[in-house]
Amino acid sequence: MPSPRLSRFFRFVAAWGFVAAMAGAAPPSANTPQPGYVYPAGAPRGETLRVFVGGRQLQGVAEAFVSGGGVIARVVGHERPLKPEERNQMKEELAELKKRADSPAPERVAELERRLASLGGAALPPALQEAVALEIAVAPDAEPGPRDLRLRSRAGLSAPLVFVVGDLPETTFPAVTAIMPRPEPGSPRALTQAENAELRVAPPVVVNGQILAGETDRIRFVGKKGARLIVAVHARSLIPYLADAVPGWFQATVSLLDAAGHELAFADDFRFQPDPVLAFRLPADGDYTLLVRDALYRGREDFVYRVAIGELPFVAGVFPLGGTAGTEQEFVLNGWNLPAPTRRARLPNVVGLVELDLGRCLAATGPVEIESADLPECREAPKKRGGGAQAVEPPVVVNGRIERAGEVDEFSFPAEAGVPLVVEVTARRLRSPLDGVLHVLAPDGAVVAMSDDREDKGDGLSTHHADPRLVFTPAVTGIHRARLGDAQGRGGHDYAYRIRISPPRPDFELRAEPSSVNLRPGGKATVTIHALRRDGFDGPIALVLMDGPAWLRVGKSEVPAGAEKAEITLQASGQAEPSVLALRMEGVAMIEGAERRRRVVPADDRMQAFFYRHLVPAREWMLAVRGRDK
Repeated sequence: MPSPRLSRFFRFVAAWGFVAAMAGAAPPSANTPQPGYVYPAGAPRGETLRVFVGGRQLQGVAEAFVSGGGVIARVVGHERPLKPEERNQMKEELAELKKRADSPAPERVAELERRLASLGGAALPPALQEAVALEIAVAPDAEPGPRDLRLRSRAGLSAPLVFVVGDLPETTFPAVTAIMPRPEPGSPRALTQAENAELRVAPPVVVNGQILAGETDRIRFVGKKGARLIVAVHARSLIPYLADAVPGWFQATVSLLDAAGHELAFADDFRFQPDPVLAFRLPADGDYTLLVRDALYRGREDFVYRVAIGELPFVAGVFPLGGTAGTEQEFVLNGWNLPAPTRRARLPNVVGLVELDLGRCLAATGPVEIESADLPECREAPKKRGGGAQAVEPPVVVNGRIERAGEVDEFSFPAEAGVPLVVEVTARRLRSPLDGVLHVLAPDGAVVAMSDDREDKGDGLSTHHADPRLVFTPAVTGIHRARLGDAQGRGGHDYAYRIRISPPRPDFELRAEPSSVNLRPGGKATVTIHALRRDGFDGPIALVLMDGPAWLRVGKSEVPAGAEKAEITLQASGQAEPSVLALRMEGVAMIEGAERRRRVVPADDRMQAFFYRHLVPAREWMLAVRGRDK
C-alpha cells in the first residue's frame, strides 16, 4: 500500500499528466461548462440529496437538467480555487480577526480557514479546478436507470454526464472536490494504510465512492453463511473514457475479506468488461469487508464508482440474443439469484438493438440489450457427436452457442456463383464473451474468406470490436459452409451468438455530434452527422428535423452519396427565446426502391488514453438558446 508521501507523488503525477493532456487537446467550444464528473453519480428513488459536479468553466452555472421525468436538479453553490492575491487577502483578514480577543465573526473565521486549507489553483488538474453543488430530488415513481445530467450557464449547455436513478437503498463516502481541503490524518478520507476511508453498511445497498491517489475504500457488512453475494461495480459505465489515463478509464478492482482479513475473492473485470463483478457464496456468519481501489493505485476526484452489494439478482447472459421484431418470445436467463430462469418479452416493432425488459428487481445487472430483426430466424440444432454442418437457407439469422472449449459450429448453405453474400456475427456487441472467428469454405473445402475482428463505429463504448463480418462472392455454385469458433478456443453456456447469412442488406445508422447544441437568437451552430453505412449502402441521406420549433432552421440537410459524415447548420431566428429543448431528427434514404428512415442518435466525441477516439451515445439531443447579448 503506498505511503502518504507516495500518495502525494501519485497526485502530483496525475495532476501534471492532466495538464499535459489538456495542452494537446482541442480547446472546448466557446465558454460552455466543461464538467468532468458528478459525485455521487446516482440517487435512489424518493430521495433528495446534494451532489457535486467537478470540472472547469463552471462559474456562472445557473441551471442543471436531468433527462427523463421525475428528477429535478437545482444549483446551490459554486467554488473555484483561490488566486494568489485572493489567498493573501484572506490570510491578512484572518490574521486581523484572530488578533481580536472577542472576534465578532466566528463564522467568517471558520470560512476563511476552510478556504485557505484548499489547494491553490496551480496545484490542481486544470479540468477539475472548479465545483458546482446541486440539490437533486428524485421522485418516488422515477424510472430507474441511467440518465443524462447537463449544466447550463449563460455561455450554453454542457455535454452530459451519467447520473443513475437507483432502486436500492444507498450510502455515500464523504465527497472530495479539488477545491475542498485535503483529508487530515484520522479523518474519514485519510489516505494512510491504517486509516483508509471506511463505511459500515447493511446490504442490499448501493455504495457511492471516489478513489484518490493511493486510496483503498473499505466497506464493512455482516453476512450470513450460504448467502450468494453479488458485488457489481460501476465505474467505467459512469465515465467511459479518460483522455489522460492509461488504461483510459478508472480500472476498479474489488476484494472480499473475511473477519480475519484473509482474501476470499478478487475481481478486476467481468469477462471482457472492465467493471468488476464478484459472485461468491459466503462460508460463515460474520463480518466481511470489501476493498475498492484502482488497479494501479491511481486516483483523482473523477475516479467515481457505484457498487451494488447483496443477495441481488444478476443476469450474466441471455439466450437467444435477439428475435423477430414485433413478436413475443421466451428468453433463457443465466446468472445468480434469479427469480426465474426464463422471461417472456415482446420485441418492439423496430429493427436494431433494443433493451430487454428484465423488471426492476434486476437492478444490479444494468441494461441488457438484444437485437430486434426482420429476417427469418432459427435456432442452432442440438449438437451430435461427430456433428456435421447444419443446413440453413439464406436469408437467415441463426441463434446459437459455443458451449464447450474448442467447439466449432458449422452451417451449410447454397450459394450462387457471382452473387455476393454477407456472413456476420453479433455477439460481443450484445455482451456475449464470445471472441468470434469466422471462416467460409467452398464446396471443395477450400477456405475462401476469413474474418476475426471488425470495428463497428456504432458501438462507441467498445475498445475491442470482436465480432467478425465478411462479404464474399462465390466463384462456383454449390453448398458452402460457415464455421464459427472462439478465437481463444473458449466456450461455455454464455458464449451465445447470432450469425446472419444473407445477400447484402444495404442500410445505415446516424450519429449527431455534439449531443448538446448551443445557439443565440439569430445565430448558427455546426453539427457533424456521422453516417454508419451498412452492407455497401452509399446513397445520399436526407436529414429531417422532426417537430422542431418554428424559429429553428436546418441549413445543409443531407449526407451526400458515399460520404461518411457531413456538417449541417442549425440556425435560430432573431425571435428565438431563451430555452432548453430536446431535438429529434431522422435520416431518410431510398434503398432498393423503398424509403428507409432511421433516427439520428446523439453522441459525443470522446478521447481515450491520449489517442483513441470514440462516438459515445447520449440519451437525448439537447438544444439551448442563450439570452440575447447585452
